[in-house]
Amino acid sequence: EEMWEASEKEDFMKIIQKVRDSIMIFKVTSSPTTSLAVKFAEMLMTEDNYTNRVVALSYYLAQIQKITDEDELSCLICAGFLHHIGLTQMDCFFSQRAFLELEPTELKDYRKHPALSLHLIRKSGVNLNDRTRQIILDHHERYDGSGFPDNKIGDHIDTLSLILGASSHLLDYSSGRVTGIKKPIKEIIKSIKTKAELPGLEHEFGPSTRDALLILLEEKSIDGESLAG
Repeated sequence: EEMWEASEKEDFMKIIQKVRDSIMIFKVTSSPTTSLAVKFAEMLMTEDNYTNRVVALSYYLAQIQKITDEDELSCLICAGFLHHIGLTQMDCFFSQRAFLELEPTELKDYRKHPALSLHLIRKSGVNLNDRTRQIILDHHERYDGSGFPDNKIGDHIDTLSLILGASSHLLDYSSGRVTGIKKPIKEIIKSIKTKAELPGLEHEFGPSTRDALLILLEEKSIDGESLAG
C-alpha cells in the first residue's frame, strides 16, 4: 500500500527512507561491496530522486522474490547506484532525449553506456565484486533475448540484473524518458500485466520479476480487477 501511495503521489521519500534504514544495519565487515552499499545509502539516500527510486524499488522486488542475503542485496544496491554512470561520459542529449527519439546511430552509441559504466568503475579503482559488475553490464538484457549488449536469454541472465532492469525501465517509462510523455505508474503496470503493446514498453523481465512487480505495485483493485490476480 505504501508503494502504491508513493507512485500515486509521486513522492517516494518514505519508501526510500525505509530502504535506507534497512541497508544501514547491514554488516559492513561482510565484504567491500556490502560496505560500499551501506556508505552509498548513508550518503545518498536522503532525497527523492530517480536513482534512489530505482534502488528502493529494486530492493523491494528482490525481497518479494525472497532474496534476503545481505551480500546479494548489496550487489543489487551498488549496481543500482552505478548502472548509469557511463552516461556521464556521453553527450548530454542522451540523458535529455526520449529513447524512442534516438536515431539508429545514436541508439547504437547509447547501448555502449553499460560498458562505459564498467570502464569508469575500473579506472576509479572502486572495489566491486564480479557479480555487481555483471549486473551493471546486463541491466538492459531481457529474458526473451531482446536486450543488449549481448542478447542474453532466460536463465543466462542474473535475476538481479532483471530486477534492476525492471525497476529502471518502469521509472524511465513513467518519467517520459522512453516516449517523451509521462505516464502514471498504475497505467504502466496494467499494461505490463496484460502485455499490452505500448511504444517502448518492455515486458520481458522474467516471470518471477514480472510477478514481483505486479505484487509490489498492486492496488486492492483497479476498475474492479486485482493486478496480481
